[in-house]
Amino acid sequence: MKPSNTAARLKGTFRNASFLLPIFFSVVVCWRFYHPTGLTSDGHTYLQIARNIQMGIGLGWQALWATPLPSLIIAGTDSLFGIHDLLRTAGLIAPVMGVLLTASVYYLAVGLAGRKVACIASLVTAVTPHYLWIIFSTEPEIYYTVFLLSALGLLDRAVTRTALLLAAGAGCLFCCAYLSRSEGFLIMVISVTALLLDQRKQLRCSNVLKIVATLLVAFLLTASPYLFFLKKNYGTFVISPKATYVLIWMKGQVYKDHTIVEQENEDLWGLTPGLKLKWQVPSGIGDLVHYLLQDPGKSARVYVTNLLSELPGRPANNSGALQYPNVYPVYLALLALYALLLPWEQPSRRKKLILAAPFLILFILPVFTGGWWKYLVPYSPLLTILATIGLVRGVDTVFINRKSTGTIVVTLFTLVLMAYYVDRYHGLRATLFPWYATPLPAPTVTKDKNASQKSLLAEDARKAGQWAAAHYGAGKNYMVPWNKLIYHLNGLWTALPVAEPSEVYQYALRNQVDLLVLEGINPTIPDAALTDVVYGFTLDSVYHSEKTLYRVAFFRPIPPAK
Repeated sequence: MKPSNTAARLKGTFRNASFLLPIFFSVVVCWRFYHPTGLTSDGHTYLQIARNIQMGIGLGWQALWATPLPSLIIAGTDSLFGIHDLLRTAGLIAPVMGVLLTASVYYLAVGLAGRKVACIASLVTAVTPHYLWIIFSTEPEIYYTVFLLSALGLLDRAVTRTALLLAAGAGCLFCCAYLSRSEGFLIMVISVTALLLDQRKQLRCSNVLKIVATLLVAFLLTASPYLFFLKKNYGTFVISPKATYVLIWMKGQVYKDHTIVEQENEDLWGLTPGLKLKWQVPSGIGDLVHYLLQDPGKSARVYVTNLLSELPGRPANNSGALQYPNVYPVYLALLALYALLLPWEQPSRRKKLILAAPFLILFILPVFTGGWWKYLVPYSPLLTILATIGLVRGVDTVFINRKSTGTIVVTLFTLVLMAYYVDRYHGLRATLFPWYATPLPAPTVTKDKNASQKSLLAEDARKAGQWAAAHYGAGKNYMVPWNKLIYHLNGLWTALPVAEPSEVYQYALRNQVDLLVLEGINPTIPDAALTDVVYGFTLDSVYHSEKTLYRVAFFRPIPPAK
């Protein structure tokens, strides 16, 4: 008896500690694939918010464009540990969030489908190439995904246990998701609405209303500092900080109303009579509906095209991810659909809604964008969990009297899928045997004819920014167009508006700009000719690249006459 009891206790201990396996594996994967984080197209904006915080000016106007929680985490970590390098700090935090992603997938899945499904889904997540991309990025997708999955996991526990404290925790985590990407608010609304509809016949005698009310109160209390920050700047309460920006952006980029480059778009970066950037004027649902109804036929065509681009197997990989598997692979989608058609353990419908309801955002996104994988990847773990349920249940049905054979089949499928993902990311042989010198079968970066030029430009911008930071000192207020040079200047950032020269000058004075920065200057124009080239400014200095014709000119605003 004693040996069997001991064996049973050991078996129970190993079962209870099963979450450690995917977490340990995730740590190994993040360590194996670790590389320094580079600046991305939008990443410098989040780092600028972090710099604003460290310089004591608060979130800054950039937080009207980008939600601030990732920046707050980066700024706090950088200051706490004395790293004094925001880009490096972001590159250290994101892999930690990658490990937390594996844990959050396990936590959500184990509550809905048990340990076997949780272990398999989290192991597959740990090597999914798209996540290995976003955990080495300065952008907020990894933060958003972790907080969103954790919120869904807590919401499930709160309803199952009728625990108001867990409901409050879910509200706080939904707020963290919202403060990472503003669509987190939509997912919260969709999820709680689905729960209420599921319980509509017994709302009075159930505790779902209390759970939802507690969740919403916790969300609002946690989000209130940021909501009041938005109200102070916009003059009214808004949920999405960049609603006007997105509306203007999508007119050109999605609906093709014009071909103006984003940085040259006066509707975006122009100035209002009150000297505010035009995208900082609040917009609402009414503005969106008015625009879409101007040409209903065109709006419908664009919507259907974008919706179809989100179907499994169709979302386009880009941004350095052309060699990755599809973010919504058909083989996982079919398993997920099979899982949704099966009866689950009670409460079956609620469990399915927790995983499936967030996908309803895929019917909203086509209004604003096409099927770009970065907008879709935060919901991919939900697909992985559903597919794992379908796989496990399907194999159990086939091998109903041979559980050990079924376990072997599931394990082999999981290992093959993981090997495929790893090979498509970095080459399986090079991963297992780092000394293996044979060229990888798949490229590790996207082929780009202009890649070397982009690399040189990035290096020039870095050196120019570092030169300016050393020459002028840290903390200067630079007026710069939207680009990566901003980060390297190590100062404050005032946007360079698309406006008349006199308006630009007045905008600079109002925002106490120290230096106007212009790069990409025509190489045929000598430095001496730049002296009076900008109205209201005088040339202060010019940085010259040592390797290329790249120049950056720094202008000081002329003090107004008293």
